[in-house]
Amino acid sequence: MDTTYQKMSVILRPGLRVANAIQGKISFGRWQQTCRKIDNALELLGLVLQRDLEIQQIVIPYVSDFLDLLDSKVQLLPYKGVSYNPYVAQLGENLALLDFFGYIKRTGWRGLVLNASPYAVVNQNREVPATKFTKQTAKEVCLRLTSWFQTSDTVLACSKTRGRYLEAISLSLFPQKNKPIVIDANDLWLSERYQLSLQEAIQYCSEANDGEIISIKNYANYNRYDTEYQRWYSILVLAEVIYLYDVFGVNIKIGPTTESNFDDLIRQVMKKRGSQFAFVCYDRQVEKVVSIADRISFTDSSLMVSEKFNRQPMLESWLREIINPFGLSGTTLEKTIKVLRRVNEIYPKVEVPQLNEGGFLNAFPFGECD
Repeated sequence: MDTTYQKMSVILRPGLRVANAIQGKISFGRWQQTCRKIDNALELLGLVLQRDLEIQQIVIPYVSDFLDLLDSKVQLLPYKGVSYNPYVAQLGENLALLDFFGYIKRTGWRGLVLNASPYAVVNQNREVPATKFTKQTAKEVCLRLTSWFQTSDTVLACSKTRGRYLEAISLSLFPQKNKPIVIDANDLWLSERYQLSLQEAIQYCSEANDGEIISIKNYANYNRYDTEYQRWYSILVLAEVIYLYDVFGVNIKIGPTTESNFDDLIRQVMKKRGSQFAFVCYDRQVEKVVSIADRISFTDSSLMVSEKFNRQPMLESWLREIINPFGLSGTTLEKTIKVLRRVNEIYPKVEVPQLNEGGFLNAFPFGECD
């Protein structure tokens, strides 16, 4: 048996269970097919799975899709959607925001973060944003979501805080050339280009014809989120993927294993479109052990960080994994405090940039040169 295949199997760990996900297998012939096209296939697989991590475990749920993506020789561009945090006002913004940034820092790839906090207005309003399918439905939905968002003090405040921290992390821990793009979901609602993606998502999920009442048939089914208005989350998540793929070239979604039902839905649509797309799923043991109040926030003092480290030993191991890629010196506690200071120093000065639909190549601010 080829030693490359054996090394691949050691990295892939077929049969590995991570929460509700199981790592699938790659046949010898399929792996050879990829290796004939991609010289560094083994290296790329290792970068994605990052098997040296202990707290965060990673699987590629549809490994054949990932190999198809490698075979196409396109640049790998991952994205992650960051959802609403209801505890921001009381407990501060969670340092868990660093996880995606640490991940792409290790890989050396560009990345994109979508601040999906504004989606919370759907739950808050407890009604569907549209009832009838027409050519203007997506536009009407965007107008309604924008109105809900602008009149919701809690969601608006959380979203602004979360977006600014994401941008502050991106600016303070990355050189401009490799800076991840941060996008606020509410900015998508102002984009005519996004409305095309949303219209496509609405039609797929409802199977409605012009003039028909919208009844969502295809959606990510979660028992605790199964009202008609909550099914619109499936439409919004699907629309974001279609849009980010078409406009920015994003081709990998990174998210927790709890999003597996959304991933199944997205995969169906991307296959139907002929769009090559892959998924990377993770699970973090720390979130099952450490209480929300004991997690470290960006507003914690150095003393509070030290006290939380002492109370919850797993925090140190977890933050070591997240922060080490940024190349700071010192102990994990010292590195954590340095990151807090760097991010907090520029947080009051930044806003999420206006949406630029020119993609990664036009993501530089005016005056910046490559």
